[in-house]
Amino acid sequence: MYNFEPKLLIINCNKKGRGFYTAKGGELRYILNEQPLVLHLMNKPTYETAYLIYQISPGDVLEATYKENVKHVDLALAQAIVADRVAFQKDKTFKLLIQERRGANFTKEARVYLAGKEGLVGLSAIAILARNWVTYATASFILAIQKPKVPTRIFREESDARTWLQKQKVSVHRSATD
Repeated sequence: MYNFEPKLLIINCNKKGRGFYTAKGGELRYILNEQPLVLHLMNKPTYETAYLIYQISPGDVLEATYKENVKHVDLALAQAIVADRVAFQKDKTFKLLIQERRGANFTKEARVYLAGKEGLVGLSAIAILARNWVTYATASFILAIQKPKVPTRIFREESDARTWLQKQKVSVHRSATD
């Protein structure tokens, strides 16, 4: 399922007076005292599966956010996640930003698969955003042992992850036989 509408918009507007927001045609209008303030929204293509929500951002960055219901990832689920991602990418290579909101448990087989050739199809770099210290420490330990074949780093701040990804080159890694 493709959706080209913004999923979330947070605005902090410290204007005095009475006003309201309207959204139409890719822009948001804040109407204050009859004077519109127009903010143009950047529509990101999104793709939602049973396990993740994907969005394409500028700079060939594919954002992946695990859904709340994903608590345990085994080999079969890892294979399904990769198959869904590859289908969405349509032979295009991306840099991946994984936003880990809750610390899901990954089996050893799932980790090996995701860090191997088949799990990395269509990816040229991976930034893992782990805001939770326990998830950050666990992921750092696992990456020290299992090094993926593409540049991979873990971050606590989204801005740092995006900056690092923008510096990475998009190289072609299209199939498990590459």
